[in-house]
Amino acid sequence: MTKSGRILSGSPGSWNEVPLDKTGEVQVGYYHIKAKDINEATKLAKGNPEFEFSTTARIEIRPITEEEEETGFVYPTNG
Repeated sequence: MTKSGRILSGSPGSWNEVPLDKTGEVQVGYYHIKAKDINEATKLAKGNPEFEFSTTARIEIRPITEEEEETGFVYPTNG
């Protein structure tokens, strides 16, 4: 998986994770969660109730900030 994000779909026991495609879809809402890295964020996202109510639910997981494009500043990580 890429550091910039992934898309999660499926259900417990049958998860599908694919690299984030920033050009393909429009976001319709968002959650802010605090996680030490993208793997922990993915684990937390799997508990989202969306997956209980819809077999087509998809959640985009990505860091809010990694690097400022204009200045090149890279945000510190917890690792």
